[in-house]
This record gives sequence, C-alpha cells and structure tokens, in this order.
Amino acid sequence: MHQFALAAAAALTLLLPTASATFLRRPAISGGFVYGYDQRGLDWKQGLCAVGEKQSPIDLPPPAAPIEDFFFDYTDFINSYDLVNTGQSLAVDFGDAPHGGVLVYGKWYNVLNINIRVPGEHTFQGVPAEAELHVVHKSHDSGDLLVIAVPLVAGAAIAPAPGPAPGAPVPAPAGIAPAPGAPAPHPTPGLPAFIEQAPLPFHSPFMPGAGAPGPAPGPGGYIPPPEGEAGFNWAVQSLVSMAPPAANERTITPPGVARSFELNKLLEGASFFRYWGSSTAPPCAEGTTWLVNTVPVSASATQMSYLRKAVAEITGNTGNARMTQKFGYRAPVAVLAAVRQQADTAIKSGFPLHTDPPTAREVQAKNLADNTLRIAKAAAYRTQQMEAYARDNANEDVGTIKTLGAAIPKTPPNPALPPDQQP
Repeated sequence: MHQFALAAAAALTLLLPTASATFLRRPAISGGFVYGYDQRGLDWKQGLCAVGEKQSPIDLPPPAAPIEDFFFDYTDFINSYDLVNTGQSLAVDFGDAPHGGVLVYGKWYNVLNINIRVPGEHTFQGVPAEAELHVVHKSHDSGDLLVIAVPLVAGAAIAPAPGPAPGAPVPAPAGIAPAPGAPAPHPTPGLPAFIEQAPLPFHSPFMPGAGAPGPAPGPGGYIPPPEGEAGFNWAVQSLVSMAPPAANERTITPPGVARSFELNKLLEGASFFRYWGSSTAPPCAEGTTWLVNTVPVSASATQMSYLRKAVAEITGNTGNARMTQKFGYRAPVAVLAAVRQQADTAIKSGFPLHTDPPTAREVQAKNLADNTLRIAKAAAYRTQQMEAYARDNANEDVGTIKTLGAAIPKTPPNPALPPDQQP
C-alpha cells in the first residue's frame, strides 16, 4: 500500500495547472438527471443518491484469498466501435454486437461499454488510484448491471498489500463519507490529503519533442499515445486512440484504428473484490454487482496524461469520480478469482456466451422501470418510518395528557347549580 500511495502522490506532481488552461464546468446528463462533480456527488438528491443504503463506490479492505471463481471470455474487437463523449466521461460503446462477457454465480452478463473515471472512484484503505477503468456489462435476461472496475496507475503495475491469511474472513470496509470541505483521512504517511478532494488540474497530453520520433498522426492530425511506451494498455488506448468528440456526441472509429482491446488479458490471472452496490451517477440505482481488481493495472504515462486532460476538459476541471459511500448493511466484501472459459468449452457447458442483448429502447425502458420500482420502494420505506415516528409521538402525547389530567384537581360539584352549569 505504501507503493500505491507513492505512485498516487507522484502523479500529483504531474497535475499542475498551466496559466493558459481555462475550463467551463459542464453539467452531465444521465437518464434525464442534470448533475455535476463540483462536490463529488455529495449534493446529489436524485433517485437513491441521498437515501440509498447500498451505494457505490466504497473503500475496500486488504485483499484476502479468493473464495471462488467467476468466468469470462471476450472476442477481439477488430471492427469499428463508437467513441462517445457522454458529457461526463469518455466511453467506448459496443452497441448491440455480441462481444462476450462474464459468468458470475450462474448468470451471464454481456459487455456493453468501457468508460473512465479520473481519479479512481474506489479507494484502497483510503487511497484512490490515479484513474479507474469501468467495463460495464448487462445481464442477458434482465436489466441487472455488472461493472468490472480496474484501477490504473502510470508505468508498471504495483503489487497488492499483504492481506489476511488464506481462509481468514474478509472484514467489511468502513467506507468514507467526509463532510463537504473536509478532506478524507489517509492512513499512509506522506500522501497529500487533498488527493481525494482536489479538483482535477490540467495536464498537457503527449506531443513529440524536437528530434524525438513520435507516433504517426491519426485522423485529423491527432497524435495518439505511442504503443511502445512502458505500461502501454490496449484497453485504455481504445479511449484515446483518436480525438474526443464534442460533448454528448460520438465518433465512429475508422477501419485501421479499432483493434483488439485485450480485455481477456486484462482479467487473466487477476482476483477481484466482489460486492453489491449501485451506479455511481444519478439516479444511483442499486442492484449493481461490482468486481474491483485487487491490484492496480498499468497504463503508459502518456495514456494517463491523455485521460486526465480529456476528463478535465469534459467535466470543467472537476474530475468525474463520486465520493466513497458508507458501507452500511450489506453482504461482506469477498474476493473472486477470474478464470477464462474458452468459447467452445463455454458453449458445451451451456454458457449463453453470445446471447443477443435487447435493443437500446428495451434496455432503456427496463432500466427506467427498475429505477422507478427501487425509488418507489425507498419512498414507501421512508413513509413507513414517518408513520411509525408520528404514531410514537401521538402515543407519547396521549400519555402526557392522561398524566396531566390525573394531576389536575377536580372542582367538587355545587349543589346550588343545575347539572348543565356545573364547573
């Protein structure tokens, strides 16, 4: 963890604003909700963001030995894909084409898109990664989501901190939810406390220097990060292989730019924290399965620079990471091992490897229905709490009235007055 903290701290030295850098904050739009990251989500009131009890992201404990396996298999992405500026992030959209996915607890999830968070949303004993790659999946027979989160660091990957002995129970993380303006605590000495709270400053992307051969310009003169740099990551390259489109627009990558994302390589041999949480943007719908890599994965320094600049420009220099949430009452975090299940074996085993997903309209309708149901349940729960509170107060008032009534002396009847004039 000390190495993780040093890497994060070192990255901050590269995040110095320039005098010429100016940004305009752009509110993001998600499912009809307008929101921003000025307060890292602490000001969100939409959906379950302020009232949900199983929210994401969370702080994660030291990794333990895996308790079981989950399976994955992805196809190589040779054809063109869509690079999308969502107004809050960069994303690679695979559309309705089947490109593989994961099998967790007997349920198959198709891969939908890849997007980026800068800085990382999940924290590891209080320390965030420089960035976090989200590989989003959807259940083949429902609207349930599964997100594989991969923390990213520049250069070589960092070994995980030693965890509990094999077989030892995994402690439930406490979670971090600082008050607005209060920096989150960081247990690692020497790590700046503002890494969690500071806005994301500008950092110029890689451009070839004089006399140093750089990568060949792509479409429109854009120069992508060089492939030979230490830590180069093909999944990350998919987000920076060409210039980001304008806000809320998409660009179809031309033939020759799209190539394998190496998602299988990203998961092979890795272990993942598994917990149940929510989406990390409004309406913060719960019911999402999270698999978070226990070990940060490397990307090249140039790729990380490109990501930081792109997210800074998209969000108006605030970054797009939600604050960690309290752990609350939910199943403890467990660790699962990723095992690749080849396509032919998977099909023989009955895995619905390439089930065609529903159309975008069907997915949108199902997600809207699921979110509406969850919000209705939360509202009903709050209503029951208010009714119980009102009932308790009423009972207390009745008891008080009876007590006061018994304590007030009664005036004896006056025999000289008729019954209707008695005091």
